[in-house]
Amino acid sequence: MSHALTTLLSEAPTPDSSPVMMIDAAQYAQRVLLQDSAVPWHDATEYSNHLGQAQALLKPAVAFIPLDRMLVSEMQANTELCEAMGARSRTGYAAKTLLADEAIRQKAFNIVATAVKTQREPVVLQLPSPHALLTMTDRVVDPASTTEFDDDQAESTAIYLADWLRTFADLDITGIIFDVRARSEPIGSYQPIFNTAEHYQWPIGRRRANEVQFVSPDTVVQVADWSELGSISGPGVYFTEVPVDAVPEDVLSQLAALRGGA
Repeated sequence: MSHALTTLLSEAPTPDSSPVMMIDAAQYAQRVLLQDSAVPWHDATEYSNHLGQAQALLKPAVAFIPLDRMLVSEMQANTELCEAMGARSRTGYAAKTLLADEAIRQKAFNIVATAVKTQREPVVLQLPSPHALLTMTDRVVDPASTTEFDDDQAESTAIYLADWLRTFADLDITGIIFDVRARSEPIGSYQPIFNTAEHYQWPIGRRRANEVQFVSPDTVVQVADWSELGSISGPGVYFTEVPVDAVPEDVLSQLAALRGGA
């Protein structure tokens, strides 16, 4: 299924086809399916079962795995890792140390490998943008920090992110989305990532508040606000996020109506 997302983004929809939905339901699924218990990032099989439940419930076009949330969970739980991240004051050291941690790489690999084998839909990963990763790791090391990072520093971090992506080189993932909602770096900052992605033929998307901009194929997917799903008119590919506090019955009826089933 490695080209599934490319096909999804490239194919022209027919006039009578229903909207195709890419859905971020991570927080909603944690509340509804896990009853606010911790997401089982520690166990690839348990996580895949959780993801499969969410997929069966919402029926999105792709299986969306927010590995950025996994990284946050790892930093929150691993004191030794956080101490290692803060061992040097050099800019970017904390992010580099996080990405170099072999245990985290293996955990991420196991999660994605299991999902690829067990999910019916093509697997798409979400990661923090280079700038977001710099800020995230800096604040973990020093919660009082107000350090701001520039585009050159983000591009340097993109080199380490590009290397980290090779963790999934042998897995049949279909694309990667970087969350740039906090701050969007110039597209040139992603060149190391684009180089790696091109080698493995992975579409790369940058998620903003109103759109997800993909490269190879160059296309823009509109982000549909959940409260305005009813305003979607005509076919096409859309991205939306289910609010954490959404009412389950309303979620299902809204999606069914969107797909022409109600």
